[in-house]
Amino acid sequence: MFTDSHCHLNFPDFQGRIPEVLADMARAQVSRAVCICTTLEEFAAVHQLALDHPNLWATVGVHPDNEGVQEPTLADLLQRAALPRVVAIGETGLDYFRLGERTVADMAWQRARFRTHIEAARCTDLPLVIHTRSASDDTLAILRESGGWGSGAASGAGTQACPSADSGQGGVGQGLPLARGVFHCFTETMAVARAALDLGFFISMSGILTFKTAHELREVAAFVPLDRLLIETDSPYLAPMPHRGKTNSPAYVPHVAAMVAQVKGVAVEEVARITSDNTTALFSRMAAAPAGASMRPVSPPVSLVAHSVQAASTPLHAGNGNGNGTEPGAGAGAGAVTDRRQWVVGAFAGVTGALAAWAGLPPPSAHAQTLFPSRPPAQNQAQAQAQAQAQAQAQAQSQPRAPGPPATKASTDFFTAVQRDDLSEVLLLQLRGAELNALDPKGQHALHVALRYSALKVAEYLVQRPTVEVDLRNPQGETPLMLALLKGHTALAHALAAREADINKTGWAPLHYAATYAGKEATEQVQWLLDQSAYIDAESPNGTTPLMMAAHYGSTEVVQLLLEAGADANLRNQQQLTAMDFAQKASRPSVAELMAARVRAAQPRGRW
Repeated sequence: MFTDSHCHLNFPDFQGRIPEVLADMARAQVSRAVCICTTLEEFAAVHQLALDHPNLWATVGVHPDNEGVQEPTLADLLQRAALPRVVAIGETGLDYFRLGERTVADMAWQRARFRTHIEAARCTDLPLVIHTRSASDDTLAILRESGGWGSGAASGAGTQACPSADSGQGGVGQGLPLARGVFHCFTETMAVARAALDLGFFISMSGILTFKTAHELREVAAFVPLDRLLIETDSPYLAPMPHRGKTNSPAYVPHVAAMVAQVKGVAVEEVARITSDNTTALFSRMAAAPAGASMRPVSPPVSLVAHSVQAASTPLHAGNGNGNGTEPGAGAGAGAVTDRRQWVVGAFAGVTGALAAWAGLPPPSAHAQTLFPSRPPAQNQAQAQAQAQAQAQAQAQSQPRAPGPPATKASTDFFTAVQRDDLSEVLLLQLRGAELNALDPKGQHALHVALRYSALKVAEYLVQRPTVEVDLRNPQGETPLMLALLKGHTALAHALAAREADINKTGWAPLHYAATYAGKEATEQVQWLLDQSAYIDAESPNGTTPLMMAAHYGSTEVVQLLLEAGADANLRNQQQLTAMDFAQKASRPSVAELMAARVRAAQPRGRW
C-alpha cells in the first residue's frame, strides 16, 4: 500500500534489526522501501539488502556532505548502476549548511561531484535522488545545465552526447536523456518547488511535514500536484509525529501520508496509492521486477565492460583545470569533452543497455540500444549460449581438473567474495572481468567454493548462469551436485539437475553424498534422487555403496528408505565390509539391527 521512497537501512541503528523492521513494515502496510547509498564504501551493504529482500531496492551515490571518502568517478557509478535492483543515482546534490569558515567558492568539489552523478544518471537514464540544503540556487543551476541536446539547451557542461550509431566517434546526434529525479526530504521554499517541478522533478515529503512548526512546508505540500509527490522517512532520522525523537523507520511513512492527505483534503488511501505509483514511475526498474519477484541475476558482457572500464581512466573533462566541468553559467566551451571521453560515455551507455537487457530491466534509453548495432540479436545470443553450454558439457572430463594458475589479487578477491556470500561484490568483480569458471589455487571451481561454504546467494547465481559448467569436478572428484546434497541444499540440487548435472556419474555418485547427509532434508533428497533413476547400489572406486554410507553417517530414516527401495544389504566393498559392518563400526546398533532384520526377512524359508 505505502512506499517509503528514501531510507538508510544499512545504518548502525538497524544493525541486526532488519527482520524486525520488515515485520513492522508489513504490519503498517508499507510494501516497499528504497535503500539509499551515501558512500561507495557502503554500497555493497546497501545493495545486499536489496538482493536479500524482494521489497527493498538500492541506489548508488555519494552524499554531498561526505568528505574523506572514496570520490566517485563516472566509471564507479556506472558499474554499480548496471547491477540488479539498483534503481537510481544518489543521494547526491549540494549542501552549504555547515560551511564554517569556508565560502561557497570552496565547495567546488561538491559541485564537481554533483556533475559526475548527473552525468551517470543521464548515461543510464536513471533518476537522481537530490539532496539540497542552503544551496538551492546552485543546485537548480547545475540541473539546468543538463538539458539535453534534444531539448534545445546548449549550455556546455552536462550536455555531452553519447556517440550516435552512425557517427563512429562521438557527436551530438540524439544526445543523452534529460536529467530527472526527486528532491528528497524537501524543506525549501515554494519558489524552489516550482523550479524543481518545471525541470520535471518530483518532490518528496518526509516526517518534517508533520512537525508543528512546518507551516510553510505544508503549504508547499498543498501546492505540489499529488501526481508529482513522493513520501519518505529518511530513516533512521526525522521520525514523524507522534514518534518525533525516536529512531525513524519505514513503518512510520503512513504518518507522512496522513499529513499529505490532510493538507490536500483527500483520503490517505488515495495518497498511498498515488505516491506508490509515482515511485514506480520514477524508479522504473521497480516496475520491471515487482516486490516479491526473485532477483534475476545479470550475465554481463564481461569483455565489453572491462574494455569500457579501462577506457574510462582518461580525464573526465578538459579545459577547466579541475577535471570536473564548469561552474554554473560558464561558457559552453569550458566544459567540452574530448573525443576519447565521448567514446567512453557512449561505451558505458551501451554497456548499461546490454546489462539492462540481460537483467530483464527496461533499456536505459532507446539510443543506448543503437550504440552497438553489430551485437547479435537476443535469439542468436541465446543460441550461442546454448551451444557453448552443450560444448562445455561434451568436453567435461571424468578426471579431476588440474589446479589453475597461481591466484592473482583479482582472483583472490573474487573467491573471498564467494566465500563470504557477498553477491554484490561478486557481480562487481564479474563486471571487471572475473571469470565465473575460474579455479582457485586448490583447483576449486567458484561453484564448489560457494557450496562448500554454504554461500547460497552466490551459489544460486552461479547455477543460474548458463555459461557456468555444472559438472566440473574438484581434485577430490566431487561435482557441485554432490556438494549441494552433502550440505542439504535441496533447492540448489534441483536447480543443478535442471541444468542436466550428472546424477549417475561413475565413482562416488550424488546418491553416496545424499545418503551421508543426516539433516532433516536427507530423506527427501534420497527419494528425489531415486525418482530421478539414481542407481541405488552405485559402487565407489573401493566398492562402497550408498547404503553403507547411510549406515555409517546418515539417518536411520534414510537407511530404512534405501532398504525399502531395494538396496542390497549383502554387498561387500573391497575390504569385504557390508552395510551392517559399517553400522557396527559407527556404534549404531539400532541401524545394524534394522539391516539384520532386512537380511533375515530376505532369507528363504522352509522346513528342514
